[in-house]
Amino acid sequence: MDCQVCYALYYDSVTTPCGHTYCRVCLQRVLDHARHCPICRRPLTIQPIIYRDACPENELIRRITTYFWADMLEDRRKQVQADAVTHDAEECDMPLFICTLAFPSMPTFLHIFEPRYRLMIRRALEGNRTFGMVLYNHPGFVELGTVLRIVNVEFFDDGRSLLETVGVSRFRILRSTVVDGYTAAKVEPINDISIAEEEELEAAELRGTAHPHPPPPPLPSTLPPTTDDNTTTSNSKTSAYPPTPTPTLPLPHFPTNVQEIETTPTQVLMDFATDFVLRMQRQSVGWLTARILAIYGQCPHDPAIFPWWFANILPVREMEKYRLLGTTSVRERLKICCGWILEWEATGSRWSFMDCVVL
Repeated sequence: MDCQVCYALYYDSVTTPCGHTYCRVCLQRVLDHARHCPICRRPLTIQPIIYRDACPENELIRRITTYFWADMLEDRRKQVQADAVTHDAEECDMPLFICTLAFPSMPTFLHIFEPRYRLMIRRALEGNRTFGMVLYNHPGFVELGTVLRIVNVEFFDDGRSLLETVGVSRFRILRSTVVDGYTAAKVEPINDISIAEEEELEAAELRGTAHPHPPPPPLPSTLPPTTDDNTTTSNSKTSAYPPTPTPTLPLPHFPTNVQEIETTPTQVLMDFATDFVLRMQRQSVGWLTARILAIYGQCPHDPAIFPWWFANILPVREMEKYRLLGTTSVRERLKICCGWILEWEATGSRWSFMDCVVL
């Protein structure tokens, strides 16, 4: 009654279509590396996550082990549960996928094929469906990352899978270790300052400018000028007063250099960025195609979401985009995005911010 993978007493045994039996956790680990029975090498069509409703426990083996080896079975149960608790240790409870950048509120699609990440994703699906994404940085990885939540998963017969995830929050890595081949870390969240603090920060920056943005001029009076008793401007063909112009609001002053970005109101920065996106759409630039917009959506008008969306579609170097993860205010992120826009407009098609990460 010993499993041929762990050589211990069967616990939660599962029998494969070829007739061989293993512990459920042992068979899951086997499927992380190969899709064949460890004994007869026949191909297995069992999904990597062996759910109990699809693959129930072998009832006959359960009765035999419970009747003859009840004490050993209880020890085996405690051992399996202790191993599971080890994977969720408090010190390093965030599994890390070391690959690329991801941002809050934005989708990320992943192709899982390495055995270590198959195991990590399986454990995430069995738990709270979250894991951390960090950018590769030779010889390791960067300090800041994003928590991703698995929205959908599609498994293939050869063990590979496709994941659809969405960014939830940001974190900073405090320390890390290796768990069964993949990296796990102890992290702390990165949160934005409060709205009141951000408003105070903006007011302080605007007060620091030597040339503040002028307020809109007062609207001219629309009352007709008075004349003497015998004549009025309404029935006179000629008048000493020019016609009253239609009042119009002044156009916002968009920044033209980095120094002006620092002293531009947050709403104007947002208007400047969205105006740039609209102009690029009219020019049919290659990074604003219908396919890209189908994945990330149309340009958001929420300043809290726009920088994440903009960083996903703009062809900027990864380490430039990485700056956004360490920010603590919407205004700070908008200033970074507007700096990218000024760089684009200064260099045009010769912009060389793009790079490629090969893992």
